[in-house]
Amino acid sequence: MKTKKRTTTAWKKSLTAAQQTELRTEMEEELRRLVPAPWSPEALQDLAPARRRRGLQLLDALRRLDAGTYGSCHGCRLPISYVRLSVMPETTVCVDCSAARETSLRA
Repeated sequence: MKTKKRTTTAWKKSLTAAQQTELRTEMEEELRRLVPAPWSPEALQDLAPARRRRGLQLLDALRRLDAGTYGSCHGCRLPISYVRLSVMPETTVCVDCSAARETSLRA
């Protein structure tokens, strides 16, 4: 009998309000280190390319947080784990979808 491979999606939960607040605070603090507020894509133009890219990723993540779509995987629409978001707050895909994408790129 085949056993179904256990994936991380079984353990995913939506972010709590406290987790969202914590992630927002961390992203805003990182943006402050990059450029003073108010934050906008234009404010990031004078930064080195890698810092500008990071700033734009954080601005996009904050926009998604405001829109209520932050933490939802763009691939499978399931919640992205808090642990993943705390390490990569800019991510738009869960671990499973990221792994599937990597696998398909290697094929």
